[in-house]
Amino acid sequence: MNAFAQLRPTDDAKARANGTEHTVREILQQPESWRRMATAVAADAALARFLAEASEGPIVLLGAGSSAYVGDALASSLGALTGRPVMALPTTDVVTHPEDLLPPGKGLCVSFARSGSSPESVGAVERVRQCRPGYRHLFITCNREGALARMAAAPWAYALCMPPETNDVSLVMTSSFTSMYLAGLAIGAQGRLAEWQAEVEAAAGRTAAFVERCAATVVAQKPHERSRIQYLGSGPHAGSVREMSLKMIEMNDGRIAVRWETFVGLRHGPQVFVRPDSLVVAVLSGSAQVRAYELDMLRELHAKGQGKAPLVLAPEGVATADLPADAILLPLGQGGSTALSRRCPDAFLVPTAVCGGQMLATVSCLGNGLKPDAPSASGTISRVVQGVVLHAYQQAKA
Repeated sequence: MNAFAQLRPTDDAKARANGTEHTVREILQQPESWRRMATAVAADAALARFLAEASEGPIVLLGAGSSAYVGDALASSLGALTGRPVMALPTTDVVTHPEDLLPPGKGLCVSFARSGSSPESVGAVERVRQCRPGYRHLFITCNREGALARMAAAPWAYALCMPPETNDVSLVMTSSFTSMYLAGLAIGAQGRLAEWQAEVEAAAGRTAAFVERCAATVVAQKPHERSRIQYLGSGPHAGSVREMSLKMIEMNDGRIAVRWETFVGLRHGPQVFVRPDSLVVAVLSGSAQVRAYELDMLRELHAKGQGKAPLVLAPEGVATADLPADAILLPLGQGGSTALSRRCPDAFLVPTAVCGGQMLATVSCLGNGLKPDAPSASGTISRVVQGVVLHAYQQAKA
């Protein structure tokens, strides 16, 4: 049993008592859940027909919180794979400004949702139907009993349900995030699903090996003792680190100051956030061209004494010698080998990197004396968002 798995006592009663009953299991189950998801998607002829009928116009990726960050991580790769305009929009913006954000005409809205029952998830679809009736709607959800799944009975919609165990019981989203992300990549692999399934299998094997290889290093970290944490990523990994930063905030009940930024964007003001004792968590790109910029930033932080002992999650080909002297390398492993991963070298590395962030946030949560399954000791946040009132929307007059 690896060091991260050992955070959950084998006795279920003790696991419930320290709040690790669900979260640790849900993080560790991800590779197998991805395999089950990929088998189902590859065999889903009705999904293929629906996507063929929704092949015109832009693709709009919708979600709130972690579900919105699925779209952030997915958008650039999906655009490259489909050749269509792709935009990621939070449902929290769409419910208030649908006409300002969505292009007119035809298109495909893809809603990501763990429960599929949060007010904004449903409200955003209703607003789009009101303002942009030419759009079709694909619901990628972990709850086949949720409101979105029920809406899929309409002819303009289709529900792609993830394996039931990905409807995470824990407050925070873990296996739900990565499963929906990989399912979203299948939109860009229509006609090439065998390649996509091979890449999902590679991601599953890579992630299982990453956990075994890096768990002890992650568990040895004490992020809750740092003054603040800065996450860095580029391209798809900008979405990765945005999700990682949210996991750290949620699982530590807001007790740690956390930011995310792109490597190149950090210099334009946000670099002042990084103190000497800050923890920098950096996810390096699978593209050597992109990585050159990222390594420049890490070397600059080191030269200026910002961020002691950064954690660097890096693909195959990056060695300790390439990094600042105090950096801690967490190897993500070998990337895929199909045309899909060659076109988008980071797309299938996202789930492995996010898994590392999930483990780190869990370690910090326990270090702060909180319970990973229900870390919001203040009661500020809940598993399904509560208290949202959806007000009537009036379309603008020409």
